[in-house]
Amino acid sequence: MLVLTRRIGEELVIDNEIRIVVLGTEGRRVRFGVIAPTSIRVDRAEVFERNRLAGKCVETASAEPVLVSSR
Repeated sequence: MLVLTRRIGEELVIDNEIRIVVLGTEGRRVRFGVIAPTSIRVDRAEVFERNRLAGKCVETASAEPVLVSSR
């Protein structure tokens, strides 16, 4: 596992396509945004596991890239 330290407003870039932006912190929580092509599915780990265990394979919608934040 790669462990990095970032400040609010700083980003990580994965494979020249995916950007993860630190939006803010509140106590022990970190808010971040994910900017990725619509062909790449982005889920929280618990949602991914729940869908995997249920055997669900959700189709990726074709739309413009959006900013997704986790609270």
